[in-house]
Amino acid sequence: QTGPRIRNEFRYIDPRFLGTRASLNPEYVRTDHGDSIGTSLVLPFLTLETESAGEVGWKRSIDEDILYRDALEHSKFVQQSRTVTGGQTTPTSISVNLLEPTKIYQQYYRIADMRFAKTMEITNATIVTAALNTPRNPARASGSG
Repeated sequence: QTGPRIRNEFRYIDPRFLGTRASLNPEYVRTDHGDSIGTSLVLPFLTLETESAGEVGWKRSIDEDILYRDALEHSKFVQQSRTVTGGQTTPTSISVNLLEPTKIYQQYYRIADMRFAKTMEITNATIVTAALNTPRNPARASGSG
């Protein structure tokens, strides 16, 4: 718990998923504003003799994001997202000489659907914005007087 915000997380890493070199990384997070659930499966690039490496992942999240300006909360919003990721890494030329680089080909994709909503909390930026948008002479602004 950080101030009034509560966050509970559960993460697990299985570095030898089903006896393979692949790593399974599921996660679940619960906050005041929603929750997140996701997982990734990673096949690491352990040595230069490894033929290829890869990763796939999925995550759905609902949580509050806070933007800061000059160390003060500037704005808050709730972000809802669904993300799918994946990628592959393959060495194209392996160099034994340390002066010649090993060339690696990587391809990676990310597909995301994100939605944003206002929160009901008032921040310092909200108060400043409201003060700047308030007319100094309400009678003159409405056309009477």
